[in-house]
Amino acid sequence: MEILTTSQMYGADKETIAKIMPEEQLMENAGFAAACEISKRYHKCPVLVICGSGNNGGDGFVVARILQQWGWPVEVAFAGDFQSIQGAALKMPASLKVLSPCPQPPAWNGSKALAGLLLMPCLVSD
Repeated sequence: MEILTTSQMYGADKETIAKIMPEEQLMENAGFAAACEISKRYHKCPVLVICGSGNNGGDGFVVARILQQWGWPVEVAFAGDFQSIQGAALKMPASLKVLSPCPQPPAWNGSKALAGLLLMPCLVSD
């Protein structure tokens, strides 16, 4: 397994988008792969996905949509500025059933965290 730096990952994404597939498909693939891993590792439980306005947030929207389609109880909180969503991430929020504005990620107490999953793709630098 190779670990890439942030700049190497940007380069790999850019090359993939230029030569292999559109950015939207790359985002769909990443979200689908993450949803598959979540469903393999956890039983169906409530999931809160906190998404930002960057591409990682776009991946989070895809994960949320796919888990919803598979019958998971999913809530999505948006911790960003709707005006700053760009590129493929711009199309992703529209497909969700539940989307709440969230200026700051909500504080979960320990008991609520034990009752489900908290996904925060927006906290990884885009």
